[in-house]
Amino acid sequence: MEPPGTDLPARAGSLAALGPLRLSAAAAAAVLALSSTGHIVVLVAAVAVAVARPMAVGAVALAAFATVERWGTTSLDAVAGAQSVLGAGGLVGPTAAAASAWCAAAAFVLASSWVDGDGEDPARGRVRPAAVVLALATGPAAAVVVAGPHFATDLPVRLGATVAAVVVAAVAGSCRWHHLTTGLALGAGVIAAALASVAAAARVGL
Repeated sequence: MEPPGTDLPARAGSLAALGPLRLSAAAAAAVLALSSTGHIVVLVAAVAVAVARPMAVGAVALAAFATVERWGTTSLDAVAGAQSVLGAGGLVGPTAAAASAWCAAAAFVLASSWVDGDGEDPARGRVRPAAVVLALATGPAAAVVVAGPHFATDLPVRLGATVAAVVVAAVAGSCRWHHLTTGLALGAGVIAAALASVAAAARVGL
């Protein structure tokens, strides 16, 4: 006889509902973003595996494109280094470039979509464990693009941005209306990419 609960499905929003692959991807994304090391494509790939939903994947891909357009590099270390010298991405540069950084950050945090499970629905208004895990991946990634100087250079700015982004992402990820949040994430990504392209074109035209 099997122990009670052996065949119970994963509860929606639980860590079990994420599965080992998404958990590992979220952990990898958090490490890359917090340390500002590696390639932005690798970071986005890890975040994409973690968030899983097609619209969320599109949102983070567009946010990454906007970041590369803004800074002209795919190196996370270079992006952090530029912000360490020039200032937070959301506060410096042309208006279009700064606005693009905010939209890219919004795309990341809103991409922390609801995690389905086959079990019962969670209580209303409760932040779910899976949402916190995804937020620990998407939140630091959002901080990288909008306020991402190296921690050693400007700890208050980077830490404050990271904590704020994680909190917002956790709340967004606990929202049942995931089609709305991921749709908003995709919209923010599109706007971020468009604004970054405008800023890049203006820079080339100077």
